[in-house]
Amino acid sequence: KYDINYIGEKYLKGLVLPDSLCNKSILYFSVGGYYFVTTHLQADNFNISKKQLIDLIDNVPFNKYILIGDLNHFEADRIVNVENNNKTPTNEGMVLDYILPINYGDIKLNTNVLEIDLTNISDHLPIQGEISRE
Repeated sequence: KYDINYIGEKYLKGLVLPDSLCNKSILYFSVGGYYFVTTHLQADNFNISKKQLIDLIDNVPFNKYILIGDLNHFEADRIVNVENNNKTPTNEGMVLDYILPINYGDIKLNTNVLEIDLTNISDHLPIQGEISRE
C-alpha cells in the first residue's frame, strides 16, 4: 500500500564473536509518513548491546521514529526511556524484540507476540505491531 523509502544505514561497531562475523547495521527508512529504525544488536552480551543501543539513540537522524528489531537487551525500553508495550517473552523467557515509539505521542501502538512454531527457523518469536492515530 505504501512505498518503503530507504533513508540510510549505519554499521554497528564493537561486535564480538559470533556477531563480528556478520555485517550488522542500523537501517533508517520511512513508510506512509512514519519513520522507522531497525536493527539486530549484539547477541549474548548485554554490555555491548546496551552501548550499541545508546549509540543508536544518540545518532538517529529523526526527531520521532519507531524503533523495531531484535535489540538483544531485556531492558531496552528503559535504555531508550519508553514504556515497554510488550510483556510477552520473545526468546528464552526474556523480551528481546521490540516495537517502540520514540517521541510519537500522537499514535497508539499495539503489539502482539505470535506464538508460532519456528523450530529450525528462528530462536525468537515474532512480534507484530499495529499503529493507529489517537
